[in-house]
Amino acid sequence: MKRQWDADIAITSELCRLLVEKQFPELSPVEIEIIGEGWDNTAFLINGKHLFRLPRRKTAVYGLETENRVLPLLAPHLSLPIPVPIFVGEPSEIYPFPFSGYRHIPGATACKAGLTTDERTVLAEPLAHFLKSLHRVPLERIADLGIEPDRIHRLDLEKRTPMLYQYMENLPKEMKVRKHKVAEIVDSASKTTFREVRAPVHGDLYFRHLLIGDDRNLAGVIDWGDVHLGNPAIDIAIAFGFLPPEGRERFREKYGPIDEETWKVARFRALYMAILLLAYGHDTRESHLTREALLSLDYVMAD
Repeated sequence: MKRQWDADIAITSELCRLLVEKQFPELSPVEIEIIGEGWDNTAFLINGKHLFRLPRRKTAVYGLETENRVLPLLAPHLSLPIPVPIFVGEPSEIYPFPFSGYRHIPGATACKAGLTTDERTVLAEPLAHFLKSLHRVPLERIADLGIEPDRIHRLDLEKRTPMLYQYMENLPKEMKVRKHKVAEIVDSASKTTFREVRAPVHGDLYFRHLLIGDDRNLAGVIDWGDVHLGNPAIDIAIAFGFLPPEGRERFREKYGPIDEETWKVARFRALYMAILLLAYGHDTRESHLTREALLSLDYVMAD
C-alpha cells in the first residue's frame, strides 16, 4: 500500500547535479552534498553556499510554488532567517517538476542537535517572538503576500481525530501510547468553540523545521511548503511538541495572549503530529526522528 510520504521520483545527487549545471551554469562546476530527504523534498548543498530542494512527489509542487511566491515578501517581517528562493528551476525532459535554490542557512535540525531540557526552555522566548512576528504581519500586507487559505483542513477535528487513532493503531506494539491521555486531549479540544482566525502561518512547524546554530540558539525556520492563511493554533502547537512544560509556559508569556480554545486545539495538533511522526520515523527507520517524536509525545502529554 502506498503511504502518503512515499516518493513518486527517486532523487539522486547526480540528477541534482545535472539540473543545476544545465539550468544555472554560473554555479558550475558543482560540488554537491546530500543534506537530507524529507516527506516532500530532497535537499542538497551546492558548493557549500546554496541549498537546492527537489520535490519527491507531485503533490509537493504546489507547496514549492507557494514558497517561491510568498517567502521573498514574508522574510522582511520575521525575526529569524527563512530560506528565500534565489534560483527557480523549471521542469525538463529529465525531471518533471520545478525546483528551488536558496542561500544556505547554517545549522542542524532540532531533532539532530541533541538539545537538553534547559536548552529547549531557553529557546521558548525566541520561538515565541518569531511566531508573534509571523502571525502579526500587518493585515494590509496579507493580500500582497498571495497566501491562500487552508486547502486540506489541518485543524478540522472531525477529520483529523479518526486519522489520529488510525496512526496509533499502526504503531508497533513496543511504542506504548497512553490511550486514556490521548482521549482526554482529544475530548478537551473537541469541546472548544474554536474560532477560525486567519493569519499567515507556517503550517507544518515541528522539530525538523527548526534550525539550531553552533551557539545552540535558533538559527532559522525552514520548509515553508505548507504556508497558508490559517489559525495560529497550528503553529502554536510547537509549544507543546518541542518545549518541556516550563518552556511551554514561558512561550505563552512571551507570545502574548492565547485564549484557552486556541491553546487546547494547539495541543491536539501537537498530539496529532507526534503520533504521525512516530509512524513516519518508524517506517523510514530514522532513529533520530523516532526518538524526537517520542520525546514530543511525552511533552504533549505532560500537564
